[in-house]
Amino acid sequence: DQLLLAIAGQMAAQLKDEALIARYGGDEFTLLSTGNCNAERAAAMASRLLELFQQPQSINGHRVYSGASIGIVMGDLRYQNPEQILRDADTAMYRAKSQGKSRHVFFDDSMRAAAQHRLALETDLRQALERGEFRVFYQPIVDMDSGRLRGCEALIRWQHPRRGIVPPDQFIPLLEETGLIVQVGRWVMEEACRQAVEWQAAGLDIPSISLNLSARQLQSDTLAADVAATLQNSGLTP
Repeated sequence: DQLLLAIAGQMAAQLKDEALIARYGGDEFTLLSTGNCNAERAAAMASRLLELFQQPQSINGHRVYSGASIGIVMGDLRYQNPEQILRDADTAMYRAKSQGKSRHVFFDDSMRAAAQHRLALETDLRQALERGEFRVFYQPIVDMDSGRLRGCEALIRWQHPRRGIVPPDQFIPLLEETGLIVQVGRWVMEEACRQAVEWQAAGLDIPSISLNLSARQLQSDTLAADVAATLQNSGLTP
């Protein structure tokens, strides 16, 4: 709270009569230019603020460092109300965050389409597991000298009912962000073990199956128990 107060005071001093400043919520601030403002002036104001954030703050005798991501919207006749402007500024801010923080990004219409696509994808993703839309593909690992099969790697794919096969780079990050990766990762483990048992029963010699684990899974307190339970339930020999 003291850090927010200190930064708010410094922003007000930095911009003086150039902008109205308000705390919008949490650690978010909204600035409204009070004069004629073009893109060049807006970018200059953002750069000055980012330089301000690079300076350490003294809080109770401690040096505290912070950073900022800034989304910028140029108001025009397309906007019918302030909420629309705030929405697009928020979208641009999150784009700035995704590009590595400590930068500013101007909003453009393509961001809105991308945000809507992402929201729709996340909504569908939350239902994909219960609908049985995930698939596991097995990529063979072959010894190039002998030509013998050394194992395979289990790779998850999403068979979306309308979009078809969704590439992993589009849904794996969403699984990570939403925390669903732990649940879905557990399912992949169970499916791979089930398949291994099926192959063994058919007389196929598959020495091993490799699984990809996310950082969230490695940090999960249930990982060891999940592995043990999956092996026991599937009947696969460790």
